Amino acid sequence: KVIFTDKVFFLFVAAGILISQTFTQLDLLLAVYIKESIPVQTLLSFGDFTLKTNSETLFSWTIAENGLIVALLTVLITKFANKFNERFLFFASSVCYAFSMLLFGFTVSAYVIFIAMAIFTLGEILVVGNQNSFIAKIAPENQRGQYFAAAGLRWSFGRTIAPLTIPLSGIIGYKWTFLLITLLALIGAYLFELMFKEMKKNTNSHLNNVKVG
Repeated sequence: KVIFTDKVFFLFVAAGILISQTFTQLDLLLAVYIKESIPVQTLLSFGDFTLKTNSETLFSWTIAENGLIVALLTVLITKFANKFNERFLFFASSVCYAFSMLLFGFTVSAYVIFIAMAIFTLGEILVVGNQNSFIAKIAPENQRGQYFAAAGLRWSFGRTIAPLTIPLSGIIGYKWTFLLITLLALIGAYLFELMFKEMKKNTNSHLNNVKVG
């Protein structure tokens, strides 16, 4: 009832469910894809020293990269991101998720995998501190607990349907599956745009009512 009676909040939750299909794939589709599709390759070579990676070590390094960027650059990126409004950050984050999924699914290069993870992590950091503050801002004071509880559906419902990508990839292939996830993220970005337009319309309507009163 909370979700469906508040159009702005409904769009926020709907977009969140779609976006969740990207980052829930880190230990699902991405793990399986790297294991089955990424060949052993040389990362560095200096004289007699050669650093090679197989699928298992590449996946471990990719996840470690995500954690390292979050640990070292969150404060710096957040400080930079604070110069932009929420509308831009929500949209930019969704596009980062979409682009990273596209890169993951259309490469077998370890270097491109690392670049894709950097872009993915950027999208993660851009909104990490803004989502809860956004919910608090749009929720009526007497319903904030309900809003935060309902917002959890983004993750619970997202995690429920995310594993379907693995059998789906066996039917349509990895590229089409990653392309589908990319499309979902872009639809999420569009829903965020609709959400902010609805917020602006509500604000203008409220101001007009105040003036009339």
